[in-house]
Amino acid sequence: MKENNIRNIMPALEYEAYTATFLKPWDDMFLKRCKKLAPSSTGEQRLLDVGTGTGVLLERLYETPGFENYTFTGIDYYEDNVIEANEKFLNKGLFEKIIVKEGDAHYLDFESESFDVVISRATLHHLVDPVKALQEKYRVLKPNGICLIHDMKRDVSETVLAEFNALRKKANYPPTVVSEKYTVQEVQHFLELAGLASCSTVSSDASGLASLGYEVLITKPE
Repeated sequence: MKENNIRNIMPALEYEAYTATFLKPWDDMFLKRCKKLAPSSTGEQRLLDVGTGTGVLLERLYETPGFENYTFTGIDYYEDNVIEANEKFLNKGLFEKIIVKEGDAHYLDFESESFDVVISRATLHHLVDPVKALQEKYRVLKPNGICLIHDMKRDVSETVLAEFNALRKKANYPPTVVSEKYTVQEVQHFLELAGLASCSTVSSDASGLASLGYEVLITKPE
């Protein structure tokens, strides 16, 4: 039985609208990083999105040049997100390339070394045990694979946070709750506890849109 280990819920249709509109600038940055860092090969490759919601990022990656040889899998904790995503991909004729499954980020139901790329956006702060979730991402990663994580940080500047919340207000969303987020130092500590400090980096821009959050990059050696 899955643990009830995610702290807040957004209904599937609301999530779809939220990510497709409000989060697009952040998704654009994330996709750019995915394209730059993802391993390239002429053979078939696999990508996993942990906490995919309704699969918005998966569809955008499918449409991104350079990912033609990839098949895409997403997992989400909530059944309504999974149903919404798979109905969408089935209707668009993408079901052979993109599939979303119900699952728990703390206990990924995949064999070890299954994926060339593992991604996760705006999910880590929702998890009760981020250390376990980081270990699971690493476990399912193939040698030479990369894991890319983006999330908002708690110690964002008041000016940038005010600008961000002003945008949320225009989109009829409440102010973000920064108290539930992590600092860069906390995430570095999680990676140390997970045994991943030697193969990972945590970074955050000093200004601009990207300064709202941090990036974790984990690489798995051969």
